[in-house]
Amino acid sequence: MGLLSRKNSNTFNGDGYFETTDPTLSATTPTVQDTAPDLPKASQGSFELKVVTPMQYDEVSTIADYLLAQKTVFLNVENTPKEIVRRMIDFLSGVAYSIGGNISKVTVTTYIIAPSNVDVADAMSEEGR
Repeated sequence: MGLLSRKNSNTFNGDGYFETTDPTLSATTPTVQDTAPDLPKASQGSFELKVVTPMQYDEVSTIADYLLAQKTVFLNVENTPKEIVRRMIDFLSGVAYSIGGNISKVTVTTYIIAPSNVDVADAMSEEGR
């Protein structure tokens, strides 16, 4: 059966709405959902924070894997040698950029590296606005 052979009445009702008597087309009324609305994963309880205190550069691949798995990393480099910290931050900045995330320095020796599904806001800069 083609579109032209259907026997139904389609009319424009003058209120700006198209009306049809085709039984295969039905209007649906939006209903209120009893479930939570679609929220980012971090808001639904699947947010995971990994606290990492690396001692050598070899641990950077594990940290990168956490980020690729959409996990936020709290990086404590207090006891890590400075030349290793610089290399790690360079590498992890690239990882964060590639997944649309960001890296934020919290203190001299701590960083938050977050994937794209997590927003990190600086409370001090928020208060100054």
